Amino acid sequence: MDYTHRADLITAQQLAMLRERSNWRAGVHLLGHVLLIGSTATALHFSLPALLHSFWGSVWCVLVFLLHGVALNWLYAAQHEMMHHSAFRSALLNEIGSRITGFIVLFPRDLDRIAHFRHHRYTNDLQHDPELSDVQPDAAPPSAAALAWRLCGVMYWLRRVRYLFSLSAGDTTLVAFMTPAERRCVVREARWHTLLYLAVALAAVVARSWAPLLYWIGPLLLARGAHEIQNLCEHTGRPLVGDVLINSRVIRTNVFMRWLGWNMQYHCHHHLFAAVPFYRLPELDRLVGERLPAPLTYGQAIAEILHGAVPDGPVPNGPVLNEPAPYGALDAGARQR
Repeated sequence: MDYTHRADLITAQQLAMLRERSNWRAGVHLLGHVLLIGSTATALHFSLPALLHSFWGSVWCVLVFLLHGVALNWLYAAQHEMMHHSAFRSALLNEIGSRITGFIVLFPRDLDRIAHFRHHRYTNDLQHDPELSDVQPDAAPPSAAALAWRLCGVMYWLRRVRYLFSLSAGDTTLVAFMTPAERRCVVREARWHTLLYLAVALAAVVARSWAPLLYWIGPLLLARGAHEIQNLCEHTGRPLVGDVLINSRVIRTNVFMRWLGWNMQYHCHHHLFAAVPFYRLPELDRLVGERLPAPLTYGQAIAEILHGAVPDGPVPNGPVLNEPAPYGALDAGARQR
């Protein structure tokens, strides 16, 4: 599904070329991410004996623990790409990969996919974007304390647990925007996830092993902020209008962070052309980058969110474009390409 608010930035031929997917390129990237997680897990395993032996040994162990959590949390980027079916050419590989990563990052794939596609259709629409369920209209910019609280990840994990258990119990209040068939799907999925998590916990108890907590749940929970900053900077604080060129950011960062994030720092590009694979987003940027919002670093995006220094008019980079339309003036059909 390729949702876009702008169809005048590239030709149909260019878009067709950019939408070509590769099992090889996606597979190499996924393998690299898995190897990174394996490397940090190995480093954590060998650093654990030093935890209680010396101060610097403890510092090193905690650092490796958090780095492992960073690698685990950014695995959501892989789920995101495979959920869009834009990573691999093979639909089966996208399906299997997104379900496995969804289990690992505690975010069931069908729940994520249905809500995420609605987010694409109604980005920054207070009435319909699921990612804005906690946002109040005309809210003032958040304080530094409120921003730090969000970045610590506590509210994120409470929300994940709340969705998992409420859906497992058959309560679909939190997904009222879904169709009846979609609700049945996410309830069934939540119950399978709950059973599998309980099976892992039971196996750990029987084996008297702390491994799931040490190498999976603990690092994942405590290092959430490393990925939450990406979620925060994508749309937070942008105007609540129906133009991706206004409501989405482009993040400027280093090569490693773009690799770790599966190029989701090109977030405005992704919302314009969601079927373009992550490994082709730099090519898309070379074609349309001058007409998109000026890239910001993570620090600049955070400063913009804190101070509310967001332009209300056309994009600040490139030529003047059409004025952003309010959501009431945009029907769903106009947004679906």
